Amino acid sequence: MRTHEPKAGLEGATGLRKQSLEPDRGCVARLCLRDAQGNLLSLLTGKESDAQLRHLVRRFVAGCPAGHDHSRCPFRLLDGMNHGSLKAMLDGITRSGMASLFEIELETRQRAWDSPPCSKPEP
Repeated sequence: MRTHEPKAGLEGATGLRKQSLEPDRGCVARLCLRDAQGNLLSLLTGKESDAQLRHLVRRFVAGCPAGHDHSRCPFRLLDGMNHGSLKAMLDGITRSGMASLFEIELETRQRAWDSPPCSKPEP
């Protein structure tokens, strides 16, 4: 997980603001919350603004707050994008598109938590 801030030279070119990438303890706790049936809960409450959702996406692309490294996590896949492309994608993505990323993340997290440590990797 990266815990550094973007370099100042990148900030002006991409329009991304510097932000602390230190783990958010509240977010880490939400990653482990389960419902009465034992299913992990979504990180979203449904009350987030579009700006808050974009910030959460950027936060998770920078690295999982809990230090998890699930190969199929959509945020991990987005980490390969350069800063300008990521900003352009986030500026154009709809609210439902952002929510879909968190749905995929939840499915990935649930599969990872339900799998035994030495299980056969998914194809």
